[in-house]
Amino acid sequence: TSWVPRVPLCLAGLEYNLIRLPMASCDFSLHAYTYDDVPYDYDLTHFSLRDEDTKMKASRAELSRPLHLLLQIPLLHRASAMSKQPLSLYASPWTSPTWLKTSESYVGKGTLKGQAGDRYHKTWANYFVRFLDEYAKHNLTFWAVTAENEPTAGLINNYPFQCLGFTAEQQRDFIAQDLGPALANSSHRHVQLIILDDNRLHLPHWARVVSV
Repeated sequence: TSWVPRVPLCLAGLEYNLIRLPMASCDFSLHAYTYDDVPYDYDLTHFSLRDEDTKMKASRAELSRPLHLLLQIPLLHRASAMSKQPLSLYASPWTSPTWLKTSESYVGKGTLKGQAGDRYHKTWANYFVRFLDEYAKHNLTFWAVTAENEPTAGLINNYPFQCLGFTAEQQRDFIAQDLGPALANSSHRHVQLIILDDNRLHLPHWARVVSV
């Protein structure tokens, strides 16, 4: 096939308009971290975006500036400026802070401590709101968040990447008692909430359980 007909397509681009962001580190990150790794900071007073959110998502020109002069213009702003249609952003967490987890580790089998409605779950729900708050300060708003990236990964012994385990029942209760109310009572009540975010073999069971 001749490459000539492809030139207009290459110049135009595919115009993707849906962008997924990890909330803190994921399996592609150079190191494991969350936005609040200060133990037992239930009020999230130490919550803070990291260089990966600001410096590493900034343009090359911005990266050449001293940190205190960084203008916080992430690649998302560049993509938005170049796009012919609005971009829809959605975010997914891989792991909570370790002090909220039964394993007290970023990786491996582990769920949130306690049960839905308690201090641990409320703190994790508020973490979502703080993430949205911080990105809003950079004029970035989100179409959606997912309740967890691959929630079944955190139910696997010795899982090698950042994860946080949920069964369908646990995710249902967390959404009903914690995450749903936290979003609804915040300035981000318009943000959509996506369940599962995992392999389709868990459907339709997962959807049936969570929707009850």
